[in-house]
Amino acid sequence: MPLNRRPLVILTISYIVGIIAEYYISFPIFILVVILLLSFIVLLIFVFTCSKNAYAILIFCFFILGTLNMNLNYTYNGKLQIFNNKEVKVIGNIVFLNQNTLDKYILYTEKIIYKNKFYKINEKVILKIFNHKKVNLNNKKVLIKGRFQAFKGPRNPKMFDYRLYLKSQKVYKIMYVKDFDIKIIGKADLSSLKTIKQNIKYILYKKVLKILGGNEGKVALSLIFGDKKIIDESLYDTFKNAGIAHILAISGLHFGILYLFIEQILKIFKIKNNIRVVVILIFIWFFAFLIGFKPSVFRAVSLLTLYLISNNIDRRYDLYASLSFICFTALLINPLILFNVGFQLSFVAVLSLGMFYNKIYSKLKYLPDFFAKLLASSIAVEIGIWPIIAYHFNIFSLWAVFFNIPVIFIIGYILPITLLFFVSTFINQTVAYFIGYIDEVLIKSLINISKLSSYVPFSKIDVISPNMYFIVFYYLSLIILFNMKEIAAKYKINKKSIVFIILCFLVLMINFKIKNELTMVFFDVGQGDCILIKTPMGKKILIDGGKSRDNNFLPHLLLKNQINKIDMIILTHVHSDHIGGVIDVLKMLNVKQIIIGSDDFLTDEFLELKRIIDKKKVKLIKVNMGEVITFEKDLKIKIIHPPLNIMKNTSDDINNNSLVNLLQFKDIKLLFTGDIHYEAERYIISHMDSVDIDILKVAHHGSDTSTSEQFLDFFTPDIAIIQVGKNVFGHPSEKVLKLLKENKVKVYRNDICGAVIIKTNGKNIKVYEFMNSYLRR
Repeated sequence: MPLNRRPLVILTISYIVGIIAEYYISFPIFILVVILLLSFIVLLIFVFTCSKNAYAILIFCFFILGTLNMNLNYTYNGKLQIFNNKEVKVIGNIVFLNQNTLDKYILYTEKIIYKNKFYKINEKVILKIFNHKKVNLNNKKVLIKGRFQAFKGPRNPKMFDYRLYLKSQKVYKIMYVKDFDIKIIGKADLSSLKTIKQNIKYILYKKVLKILGGNEGKVALSLIFGDKKIIDESLYDTFKNAGIAHILAISGLHFGILYLFIEQILKIFKIKNNIRVVVILIFIWFFAFLIGFKPSVFRAVSLLTLYLISNNIDRRYDLYASLSFICFTALLINPLILFNVGFQLSFVAVLSLGMFYNKIYSKLKYLPDFFAKLLASSIAVEIGIWPIIAYHFNIFSLWAVFFNIPVIFIIGYILPITLLFFVSTFINQTVAYFIGYIDEVLIKSLINISKLSSYVPFSKIDVISPNMYFIVFYYLSLIILFNMKEIAAKYKINKKSIVFIILCFLVLMINFKIKNELTMVFFDVGQGDCILIKTPMGKKILIDGGKSRDNNFLPHLLLKNQINKIDMIILTHVHSDHIGGVIDVLKMLNVKQIIIGSDDFLTDEFLELKRIIDKKKVKLIKVNMGEVITFEKDLKIKIIHPPLNIMKNTSDDINNNSLVNLLQFKDIKLLFTGDIHYEAERYIISHMDSVDIDILKVAHHGSDTSTSEQFLDFFTPDIAIIQVGKNVFGHPSEKVLKLLKENKVKVYRNDICGAVIIKTNGKNIKVYEFMNSYLRR
């Protein structure tokens, strides 16, 4: 792909780099405007003087334009920001967010009533209804009383940024209301096009689910509308684990198949080429309108349009120039979609096909041609998109390349037949049932292929999210390896030398340097405890795991942060808000050993933990008060509770026998307290000498059952971390907060700060509040 003949490719790359730079660094907008204006003036001077440096300045202008556009879009919070968290009345129109739920909708606002004044504001809002009576509010005009609230960003490092995603959809606010806050005042006053779109989709959903029903009907709707939410979660996971979930997101594959299908029909009727092109364009743009202009849809329909037009006017079609033009146009309109996984997969898949397909296909000449083309396509796409899938979903399917061959073949028939089935539901029920039966058989075959993957070894491997350095290195290496012959000839380098250089860079990327720094992440797991310790030598220690949550929250949080192996888990006690997430971690990740202080309390969660420990042959070590665990030089933990003969008949025996440990790294000391109460605090004080600590993990989420004045005087902490979430227990107690303030202890709370990250070199301590310091990392 010679870039010197495709200047738009370079300019688009520069623009994208500008967006990424702004996302991670955040430049002052005034500086960006000044730089852009000065650059533009310099560019004009160079153009008029015919300077060779004009193109370099133009590239820089595109970079600054990307940063400026990203800054403006990222910081914009919508027209409704002035009413944020204020009691208002809203007149607007409601439509489905998705067809599967009746308690969550999209609200298109028309008028805002605040302090008896009317404000005409048109904006999209998410409407969430509590205790909804399951009345269908789709296509209704309503009067709603409530408060607009801003979306929260991620609360832990590397996790999905739902706020950024919604901003990319031009949704900035959410309203939480109850049934009695909503009054239906008529039928929705939507535009004619929106009404047509809503009605067609609503009728189709009802008819398709009635005729096909079950998983087959849901898959059929998902294949045409890209509505993954309608599919049962277990079935979607089956598709995802098999590496074929991409068929449920509308992409170039879908438009390509539909284009070939329509073209063949038009050829049968001997329609002239010019008219064929017009008919196909009308159809694909109407179809795109019906399913919504998601990034992958916009890319697919735009690329197909450029291809058809260029062929029709006898102009050479250039994939890379066309793709760059579409990419730049989309990002100019909305730079936030760069971080949309659908956008990334869509563009990278097409690029991979363009760059690698021919070279792979040329190596498969010994295979039957049809099979060779399918296999070459599948390999080209998979080697391009797997880092993106690993980054976002933490899975890698070893056999996805092969599962995709029969899937793509079957989809080639399912899509046109499903489309005919949808159309027939409006024409004749008998015909619809006949076509629906054929469609059902094919979709069942598709589902069975995805289920077959669960019986194949290594069909799904849980992997860490690769970092940006690795992703960039991977794609550059891929391009070099596939163009090694041309590079070797141009620069007169031996092929083995090129491979050697790539391997050297790979070795340099693996960070062998020992960081003389201890990092502790107090994860925000809601109402529970979970602390990750990363040692200078690279060991990973986990203290507790919070509650077990849907979708294996804690294992995925660790995988997102490049952790797939835990050297040691320290379990303070067996309550569900400490042990639940540990069970999830044991199921998915490699754990070397687990440390406990007491195994006297056999809760259901602890019995489940022991069952998994025995199954996976993980070391379970019971420690006693006074024992010292040395992890590496200058880093150790001393067990200071519970005693060998555990405390009994206390206010809460499980809590009071929490494993309490004192961590020391050089001159820095931290105390991890579990959920101990006053009785355990008094016992600890009476059985050891006083210690000046630097950081205290406040016991029992800041409850007034713990953290006495005597305990604070005994340990004299400078910093306190309270692991607490939304709760009905009144945690943290005002009494405890007041006591910490009186003792001049700096307090950090998960419910306010999100995750709290502490870094120390053994002398100095740096504390980062994720919601403030790391929000864009």
